[in-house]
Parts: sequence; structure tokens; C-alpha cells
Amino acid sequence: MLMAGCRTTQPARDNVVYVSIAPLKYIVEQIADTSIKVRVLVPETTSPETYEPTVRQIKELSDAVAYIATGLIDFEKPLKESVMAISPSVEYLDLSQGIKVLEGTCSHVHTADHSGHRHDHLVDPHIWLSPMLVKGMAEKITILLSEINPALETFYTARLDEFTTEIDSLDKAIRHSFESAKHRFFAIAHPSLTYYARDYSLEQIPIEADGKEPSVEKMKRIVDLLKEKKIKTILYQRQTNGASAVTIAREIGGNVVEFDPLAEEWFENMNYLTGVLSGSMQ
Repeated sequence: MLMAGCRTTQPARDNVVYVSIAPLKYIVEQIADTSIKVRVLVPETTSPETYEPTVRQIKELSDAVAYIATGLIDFEKPLKESVMAISPSVEYLDLSQGIKVLEGTCSHVHTADHSGHRHDHLVDPHIWLSPMLVKGMAEKITILLSEINPALETFYTARLDEFTTEIDSLDKAIRHSFESAKHRFFAIAHPSLTYYARDYSLEQIPIEADGKEPSVEKMKRIVDLLKEKKIKTILYQRQTNGASAVTIAREIGGNVVEFDPLAEEWFENMNYLTGVLSGSMQ
């Protein structure tokens, strides 16, 4: 009721699309170019796990033409329901539709069952860190934008073809970078690379579990495991506390490297990630 009362008679801003996180802005703009304005809900320095939209953001989102989300981060679906209650005309695109989500140790709950019964599983929501999944996401975005601006469908399709070619080249380069790896393990504080690891036959060793710092006993086990596998580099996410990663790196005589899964410049970020991981495996 409060949010409905905040609405004004201002007409909908049909050239505005909201996305839940910054990497989605990059993907949308590869298709849309400057034909629409893309706005991001979660600030780059904020963790999506603790983010709560403001009343002002909900109002602005309800005036937009579309809301694009991964469909897997905790705040996204409740926000969709709030916006739909205020402005049913807002198009909602869940990018996880059709994707087989992978279980992880992140504190994100996904409900899925073909029989209609509820089953809650912890999943890794970071589907945008898989180049091949991003190709499918870009296709969904192209369809949505073409429905919003039918006159630009040919333009959007051509942009999609260009972006797809770039992703194929990126995927080929990533695979090539791991060809000479001496091992295929990597350590990471917040386990955000489940899809990336699957795509490139790598094994992710997480330090956190269910979004919690490890106990002293578990830290000792992780130290032993990393020493056994001769891993010297630990990735940590800039939006999280890297204290455990620093402590473990000190114990193994290694180092920590910051990685931001929420960086807006997706292509550049994927190249950076690959360079860090392939370098640590030599």
C-alpha cells in the first residue's frame, strides 16, 4: 500500500530497462546499444545476498518497461512480485528459465520439482560467469527487446550475432589457456565459479560454506588439502570478508587475489579471471 501510494501520474519511461546486477547491464547493452537506458539495482560494492531495494527503486522499477533478473538471487523474485502488484505491465525476464541450475554452497535457495512438490536446494546463482550460458541469456534478452521495440528487431538480431561470435572466441581462448595446466584445482573464498568450473573441467575448492566463514577445524583441513594439491592462490570476492582467505594463504605460503563476480565489464572480467586461474595452475 505504501509503495502504491508513492506512484505518480508520470507516464512510464518506455526506454528504461532495469537489471538486478551489473553484469546483466553489460549483456543487455551488447544487444541494445544505446536504444534503451539500462539501470542496475544492486550497487557494485554491495553483496546481492544482503541487498534490499529501497522504496524509491521499487517505484522507479515499476515505471520501467522491463525488469531482467537471474531468477536465482534471493531478492529478485519478491521484488518482481512487488513490482507486478504495482505495475503489471512491466515485462519480467527470468534468465535462469531453461537452465539446469547447479547445487552449490552459496546461501541461495532454489525450489524445483517436476512433480509439483517443494524441494529447497542451495544453488550457485552465478550463471552469468559461464560464457556458454551467457549466449543463451543474450538470446532471451534479444527476444524481449524485439518485443519492446519491434522496429529494431533486425538491429538487435545483428548485434546478437556479433556478441555470440565474440563469446565463441572467448570460450575458445579460455579452453586454450588451460591446455598446459599442471593441475585443474583452484581455491576460492566464496564459491561463485561452479558453472565456470564445470564448463572448463576445473575443480572449485571453497573456503566458505552456506555463506559462513569456516571453523578453525575446517580451516586446518582446507590448509592440508591445498598443500596436498600444491595450490598457492586463493580467490576472494571484494563484497565479502577475505579474512579467512588471507589466513589460509599465509599458512600455505601463498597469496590472495581479488575477484569481483559482479563487475560490470563482463568480457574484461572473464579474461581477467581466466588469466588468474590459468596462471595459478602453471
